Amino acid sequence: MVTMEERLREHRRHKRARRLRRLVFLLVVLLAVAGAYHYVHRPGFAFGSLRIHGTDLFTQEQVLHMGGAEPPVNLFRLSKTRILSALRGDVRVARAEAYYNAGFPPVLNIYVDERVPVLYVQTGYGDYAKLDASGLVLDITDGIKDASVPRLTGVRLPNIFIGDTMETDDVKEVMKFLLKLSPEARQQVAELTIDGNHKLVLRMDYGFPVMLGPVNELAGKADLASLMDFDDAAEEEEEALPDAEEEAEAYPADEIRRLLSVIRFAGEAAPLLLEAEKKSSAKDSARIGASAGLLAAAAEGAAMHVYALTRELPGRDAARRYNTKARNDAKKALKALQAIAAGSTERVTTVL
Repeated sequence: MVTMEERLREHRRHKRARRLRRLVFLLVVLLAVAGAYHYVHRPGFAFGSLRIHGTDLFTQEQVLHMGGAEPPVNLFRLSKTRILSALRGDVRVARAEAYYNAGFPPVLNIYVDERVPVLYVQTGYGDYAKLDASGLVLDITDGIKDASVPRLTGVRLPNIFIGDTMETDDVKEVMKFLLKLSPEARQQVAELTIDGNHKLVLRMDYGFPVMLGPVNELAGKADLASLMDFDDAAEEEEEALPDAEEEAEAYPADEIRRLLSVIRFAGEAAPLLLEAEKKSSAKDSARIGASAGLLAAAAEGAAMHVYALTRELPGRDAARRYNTKARNDAKKALKALQAIAAGSTERVTTVL
C-alpha cells in the first residue's frame, strides 16, 4: 500500500517534470523566434513590395537606403519612419505620407507631393536658382534645366543657397503676378525681364513682348486675370475638343492646343494691358499699344493657323469644334486688344 509520503514525492516529481517540459518548450519557441527574426532580416531576403507614387525624383533603391535597407525589398528591415523623415527633409518635397496595404504579400505605398518650380532667377554667382511659389530655392543649376519654367532677368539673387527662401521684393511681386495667370497662359511665358526703368517686360514662347509697366504695380494688374469672362459655350467647346491620343493620327493635336493657348493668353493679357495703359504716360502708352498690336496679330495668326491645320483633314465635326474655339477666343481677344491699340494711338496723337 502506497503511503501518503510516497504520494507526495510522486506528485512533486511530476510537477518538476511538467515545469521542465514547459521550460524546454519556451526555450525552443524563443530559439525559433530568434532564428526566424534573424532569417527574415538577413541580407538578400525579400518580403513584400515598395511602391512610390506622385514623383520620379527618387528611385526605389534610394528610398530603400532612406529606410536603412538594401535591395531587394524586405519590409521587415525597412523603416517607414526613417523614410518619411528623409523625404520630409528634402527641399523638393512638399508632402510625404506612407501606408501599408492590407493583404499578402504586404505593400508599402509612399505618396509624395513635389514642390512645383515656377521661376528661374540668376544668382550673384551666375548660376540659376529654381524657385517654387513660396520663394523657396529648390535647386541651384548652371543653366535652365526645365524649359517649361520661365526665367526672370534684370535682377540677381545675392548669397542664396538651396533651402533658402528668397526675400527680394521685386522677385516676389513678379511671382505673385505670374501665379495669378491661368496655367495655359503661364505655359506660354518664356521669359520676364525687369528693365532699366524698373518695368516688367514679358516675352512669350512665340517671341511676342508684352510691356506690363512698373514692378510695384503688378499685383493689382494680375488680379484682373482672374476676372476674365470666358462664357459657358466656349468652355463647353474646349471640353469637347478631340482627345489627343484618340485622334493623334488624324490631327496634329498638340500643335493645335498650343495655338489655342496663344489665343487664350492674348485674351488674358488684354485687361492687364488696358489697366497699364490707363496708368501710363504717353510714351509708355505707345509701347503698350504696340504690345497690344503684336498680341492681336499673334492671336489672329494662331486662329488662321488652326484653320489651316484642320481644313484638309478628315473628321468635319472635330475640325469644326477646333475652328469654333479658335475663332471665338480670337474674336474676343482681338476686340479688346485692338481697342487698346486704338486708344493708345489716339492718346499719343492728342499729346503731340
